[in-house]
Amino acid sequence: MKTKLTLLALCVALALVAGCSTTADKDKRCATYADVYTLYLASTEVRPVSKEESAAAAAAAIFLRTYCGWTGKTTTPATKGSRGAKSEPEVDANGVPIIYPPSK
Repeated sequence: MKTKLTLLALCVALALVAGCSTTADKDKRCATYADVYTLYLASTEVRPVSKEESAAAAAAAIFLRTYCGWTGKTTTPATKGSRGAKSEPEVDANGVPIIYPPSK
C-alpha cells in the first residue's frame, strides 16, 4: 500500500514541476511516466488493479498526452443540440485514458 501511495505521490510531484524542466529532464519524465503507464497496462492483463494504480496510470496518461506527444481518441458529444459540449478522452474500464506513443 505504501509503495502505491509513494508511486502516486511521485507522479503528482513530477507533473507539478513539468513546466519548468529542461529537455533532458522532460525526456526522463516522459520515460518515467511511460514506464508507469506500461506497467499499468501489463497489470490489467493479469489481475484486477487497485484504485491507486488506476489513479497513477491516469496521471501518467495525462502527462504523456500533454507533454510527451502521446495521442488518443476522443469521444464526441452524442446529442445534436449539445452546443459547447466538450469531447472527452476515450477511457478503459478503470477510467484511465487510452493513449498511444508518438510514431517516430
